[in-house]
Amino acid sequence: MQVKGFLRNGLIPLSIFAAVFLIYSLNLYTDFRSGDYRRLLPSGDAVPNTFLPYILLKDKTFIFDEQVQHLRRFENWVTDPAFLVRINGHYYSAYPPLTGILAVPFYFIPLVIGKVPDIGNLYYLMKVLYLGRIAASFYTSLSAVFVYFALLKISSLSKLKNNKLWVILFTLFYALGTCSWSISSRGLWQHTVAELLVSIMVYLFVGLYLSKVSARIVCAVGLIAGLAVLARPTNILLAVALMLYFYAYKREYFFNFVAGVLPSALFFLIYNYAVFGSPFMEGYGARGDFRWSTPIFNGLMGFLFSPARSFLFVSPPLVLSYCGIVKTFKDKNFGGKFNIALRFLSVSFIAAVLLFSKWYTWHGGSGFGYRMLTDFLPIVVILAYLVFMNFSRFAKLGVIILMLYSAYIQFNAVNNHYSRCGSNHNWDFYCLAPRSL
Repeated sequence: MQVKGFLRNGLIPLSIFAAVFLIYSLNLYTDFRSGDYRRLLPSGDAVPNTFLPYILLKDKTFIFDEQVQHLRRFENWVTDPAFLVRINGHYYSAYPPLTGILAVPFYFIPLVIGKVPDIGNLYYLMKVLYLGRIAASFYTSLSAVFVYFALLKISSLSKLKNNKLWVILFTLFYALGTCSWSISSRGLWQHTVAELLVSIMVYLFVGLYLSKVSARIVCAVGLIAGLAVLARPTNILLAVALMLYFYAYKREYFFNFVAGVLPSALFFLIYNYAVFGSPFMEGYGARGDFRWSTPIFNGLMGFLFSPARSFLFVSPPLVLSYCGIVKTFKDKNFGGKFNIALRFLSVSFIAAVLLFSKWYTWHGGSGFGYRMLTDFLPIVVILAYLVFMNFSRFAKLGVIILMLYSAYIQFNAVNNHYSRCGSNHNWDFYCLAPRSL
């Protein structure tokens, strides 16, 4: 009976993971053999977490001093690359280290058996990038599995019938028709682990409504939310939204949630004090990179209508999430028992869009598509799915066609543009065109 249960409940998610990981990996070897590191490294922002596992295992430190001479190649050999910050004569990552820490298991065996002895050699440096891609693809594929389970759970809460095929379809869309493919799976960005953690958090959060609320599960939701902030600090918007939800609607579990967040908060404060000299200073602040200079209207219009940066042109089915946000507040039956929780998740997403709209690189620099919003994709996909399930058969067919278009855009981004899109193309269709950089 247990074997049958596993085959019935476990085969589909395992198949999703295997299929998605395989697709993510199809061009990995050719990218490596090309000798062009740009094919394996989507941006300099991914450098610190890609090489941190190597430094942790080889040098037993968070300090990049021994390897910075080799990493300067990723920023035209400047003395102080933007992805590192120099503190008291030592080089540290300018970005949170959690993504790199969690990638250590993928580097361990190759480094132990001497397959990557010295990144001063371009061939060995490419091997590190290769390992980083494997880790990123693994974690993004795993994220798709948790989105699958979360969609099943929210389908049950919303009493949606005959939904498993639609759940599989939306899970594959999440994995292959969004920036999960062109961003998270392509390198060890902050987004990679943050998106995985958000998908786990949503899965656990939805699960609270399917059974008796457990203090341990609430604590786990807090733990994962805290880790998501460690992976990418702007996810504090999501953590705060959840904290407010538990305070307002599940107050007896509020301190369980806070207890879950506490370990990440302590790590954040201790790490920042040890590296930057103050518990409240981090990499962005240390390099003076807090610039909120974009007029918020300009950034918002970019996220809504830019050919290169908006859901509308890059992943059109995600536009349904905007309708989902409206329905969440207008229809108390939307999302079933999860309606109130969806409101808080929706507000966190709206707050993130407004925040990033003010950021001086609202467009995500050279990253492809709506890179800055990638962390929120598990939430956005759930909102879009709930709207989609109320469509007629004909309307669903139209959305499926748009899903295929979205998958093509991601395929093109990965294979022809190497997951890059320069900010000079924010308002044209160059980055969506089938051509190589």
